[in-house]
Amino acid sequence: MPRPKKDKSEEVKKKVDVAIIEMLKEKVGLTKSEAGKLKLANEYISVTDVISTGHGVLDSIIHPDFFKKHGRGGVPRGFLCEFFGPNSGGKSSICLMMAARVTKSGGYVFWVDAEHSFIETWAASHGVDLSHVVMCPDCDDAGNPFTGEQYLEQLEKYAGSGVFQLAVIDSMEALVPKAILEGKLEENARIGEKARLMSRALPRIMMASNKGNCTTVFINQIRQNIMASKYSGNPETTPGGEALRFYASLRLRISQVSGKDKRGIVKDGEEIGIRSNVLIKKSRFGPPYKETVVPIYYGDTKPHPFDMLLDDLLGCGLIRCRTGKDKEGEAVQVFFVKDDDGKPFEGLEDIVRVEGLEDLKAKLDTKKLNIFIELLLAKKIVPDPEVSLWLKTKAQDDDPLAESSGSTKESEVEDIPPEDEDEDEKEKLNE
Repeated sequence: MPRPKKDKSEEVKKKVDVAIIEMLKEKVGLTKSEAGKLKLANEYISVTDVISTGHGVLDSIIHPDFFKKHGRGGVPRGFLCEFFGPNSGGKSSICLMMAARVTKSGGYVFWVDAEHSFIETWAASHGVDLSHVVMCPDCDDAGNPFTGEQYLEQLEKYAGSGVFQLAVIDSMEALVPKAILEGKLEENARIGEKARLMSRALPRIMMASNKGNCTTVFINQIRQNIMASKYSGNPETTPGGEALRFYASLRLRISQVSGKDKRGIVKDGEEIGIRSNVLIKKSRFGPPYKETVVPIYYGDTKPHPFDMLLDDLLGCGLIRCRTGKDKEGEAVQVFFVKDDDGKPFEGLEDIVRVEGLEDLKAKLDTKKLNIFIELLLAKKIVPDPEVSLWLKTKAQDDDPLAESSGSTKESEVEDIPPEDEDEDEKEKLNE
């Protein structure tokens, strides 16, 4: 039997490493201590852990390689991120859900509340352990409010300490530079003051976040560019200059696409949440411009398993929703169940286009729901365990259990006539 060939890749790798070190010693005068600090590209910067956003579909598209390898995803640790978008889109809620995941695992969160909008009861309703959240101080010893420079100095110190897994700045627009805070309102506007501040501070914060393996999330707002016209492209811009766009490894645009009359989450006639559209504008961990829909629930509202399954299907694109009009001219939700090529799925041909959420619920029996579960698993999205439990209960309600197999029909032995006696016995009886 021939011997298996030995893998000499490790030996070759060691020889190559030694050769590089010898060349560097000769060419640049590399010392022994400096040679011990050299790192190869495969061990220089690597994603060792992630923080879940609380939405499985969003976690899977942020870092798809990590999700495929480990079966879980989220925002990578140790990097700079920016969540921006219009008001009431769900930016702070997603950060609170990330903080809840960190605190539940025993980690700590550093929160810069520059807007003074952090409400402890609202955070606790999202599952945040408030005893593991450290709030940034907002004034000095003399009681003077912190300037933007002081907030960023505190952020750099705490993010690089290695104690915190997540740091949230809510929001970047509320960081007021010292020159503006100490000036008078009637003074002329200082053009680019905040942009210069962020250009100086972000490189230091980026290095501190990487050193402390702390994910730093800047919540940012949007403004209208007054220099842009309707013919010159998108007039939307973010305050703070261009520095954060360049230094951020992940940029998510979060905007509300729900409403009472559109795609809001309604239960018993009351709106219990919204659905937000999340677009990856920039990513160094996967392909950009991926888009999904995530649910944002108000407080500790517990969603119905059908809503949880519908959110996963909307997020994966297996079901698409548009706002249309019915025959009476009123607004109605129109659901489309098609693949990327516009063809119906096998077994779901009768629900290609459905008007109204109630009609969709009525047409989705247990068989069709199980088909959707298989399609989700094919995309490596595992539904919530409550969904599986609900499907089992629904299957029992739709198809009642038949009589147990042990209750078989009684044998009809009594109805069978007895066998004839032998002729010999008959003769004996006759005698």
